[in-house]
Amino acid sequence: MITVFCYHSISFDEKDIYAVDPITFDYQIRLLKTRYEFIDIKRFQEMSKLGELPSRNYALMTFDDGFEDFLLNAYPILSKHQVSVTMFLPVDLLGKELFGKKVMTHGQLELLSRDALITFGSHALHHERLEELDSAALHRSINESRSKLFDLKISSIDAFAYPFGSHTSEVDKVALEAYKLVFGTDGHIIHKFGLVYPRLIMSKNVTYPKLLLHSLPAFANFWQQRRAAARV
Repeated sequence: MITVFCYHSISFDEKDIYAVDPITFDYQIRLLKTRYEFIDIKRFQEMSKLGELPSRNYALMTFDDGFEDFLLNAYPILSKHQVSVTMFLPVDLLGKELFGKKVMTHGQLELLSRDALITFGSHALHHERLEELDSAALHRSINESRSKLFDLKISSIDAFAYPFGSHTSEVDKVALEAYKLVFGTDGHIIHKFGLVYPRLIMSKNVTYPKLLLHSLPAFANFWQQRRAAARV
């Protein structure tokens, strides 16, 4: 089984429900590493091509929005634990603000892309609600964001994450025609390889007990593997 985790901001911002403080983030990574093996998105794509879910417990780390606090607070922790991460960027907002937070500049992204642990995908042009766009604007946002992402000359990959996690069948059709991997937010455990992959949104609401509950399927699978190995 594979679980995809989605973070947004690593900071001490008490007003932002999606901001996880660095101390908690470090603890969550250490906890998750006892239950999962973290993989990068390239390996995830290879698995999806085979179409068979692994028997082991894997996790994929993603970040949305490209906030500057990733570089300041999240990256040192991910680097310490050697966890690969894919960041989904609203490509027309680089160096600007989104939800009152500073989005990283192109120069900061270039700095991060020197690390093999970091890859970048698209999060549309302006973090717009795609289901509210007309057909022409929808195609422009999804397709232009892809071309602009690769024009940045950073470690970009052919993956897309829906802003706000919202999508319709029409949005799915356009995104899946443009990208090899598409991610939403509905659920968190991937039970089969398919079209739009679910992610678990990490926030202040995901407390230690909740995180344990989310990881119980992985934990049960881990002990099944241990018992099976002991019988050999």
